[in-house]
Amino acid sequence: ITESTAAQTVLDHVVDHGELPEEMEDDRPLVTVSQGLDEETFQTLKAALVNHPRLQNADSEALGASFAGSSGFVVRFDGWGGVDATAKKLWVRSETRPLVPFFRRCADKECTGFVLNVLVVAPAEDEEEVVVDENAPEAVKLLLRKKAEESIDEQYAVGWHRDATLGLKPGADAAPPLAHRVSVLYVAVPEATGGELCLRNADRPPWRSERGVIDREVAPKQNRLAVFRGDAEHAVRRVTNVTKADASFPKGHRVSLVLEQYRVPPGLREFTMHFEIVEGKDYER
Repeated sequence: ITESTAAQTVLDHVVDHGELPEEMEDDRPLVTVSQGLDEETFQTLKAALVNHPRLQNADSEALGASFAGSSGFVVRFDGWGGVDATAKKLWVRSETRPLVPFFRRCADKECTGFVLNVLVVAPAEDEEEVVVDENAPEAVKLLLRKKAEESIDEQYAVGWHRDATLGLKPGADAAPPLAHRVSVLYVAVPEATGGELCLRNADRPPWRSERGVIDREVAPKQNRLAVFRGDAEHAVRRVTNVTKADASFPKGHRVSLVLEQYRVPPGLREFTMHFEIVEGKDYER
């Protein structure tokens, strides 16, 4: 946990409970990987997403600056009533009913705020690597190094970030907390280069001060479930060189479901969103 994040966590605890928190060692693993859903449930979910009205124009809108090259939609909702009551919020709406099995598979009963993202990443054109000629004039080398750094950033369809997108109503006097855990289910995965989930340990400094250091990568695979720490910085590599698209998404898109789960401080309870669907074009990280 970064120093600023730790300080905010302590402050939230003091505001909510009137005392300093006990020191606790956070021994959560960076990421775990397992099978997602049983095959029948998974295929039913996938078929529903193929025909989902919000995904019919998957090339149209990006999900904010960190999600250049992606599209989809986001659902934000609280979970104060428990897992069953929260799942019912998704079930009673036709647009979100297909997402219920994924939610139930991943939901942490200790979490009280959720952001569910249906993410569609389009394949990108492959670009030539920038090579710095050490024999070039110094001004040229500086320009090439800057271009090389930009090229590294451009390798990602979803840029480096930590998840803190919990929807809060106006009037909240604290910033949204970082997610406690994040679950990713791969729904459609083309045969291609890239698409890996890249992760950095939670105690590392921001990516821009330590470019190139990646602690763990998870390769996308249909019906694979990756669960990682919500305070870990992460990114997703661009999908390029598609040799075979998923039959359900013939344009070569990679489709995944992402569930951010939050342990909301009691002091923010009244400000959490009961339920909202956010269009891709309106979503900013």
